[in-house]
Amino acid sequence: MSEDLATGNQLFFIPYDKVTASVSYSRNRITPCHQFLYNGFVYTRADNKPDEIVNDYTVSNQGIDYDFKLLDSFKLDFQVLNVFNENYESPKNRPISGRNFNMYLILKFQYYEN
Repeated sequence: MSEDLATGNQLFFIPYDKVTASVSYSRNRITPCHQFLYNGFVYTRADNKPDEIVNDYTVSNQGIDYDFKLLDSFKLDFQVLNVFNENYESPKNRPISGRNFNMYLILKFQYYEN
């Protein structure tokens, strides 16, 4: 528990409970992954008023990447964030986007000097 030593109250915007986990598996240049986040409720004021909280939420993300193995420097990554389209806000009155998609092309360059 993160508490204000002067008042004994839980620090605001710090959850009592938080769980994060991820799992991935690589085979033949393909790596799927799954991420999970549970964030418990948080107080939005230092006095811990129970009617001034941000509710708890659970979010899952999934992704897959493909390593082209071209000079060990070229990878394509696709992600689905907030897979289950959870409605939540963090911080208060700041809704987070629903299900959304990201695609990345990762290029690595090395510089060699003679």
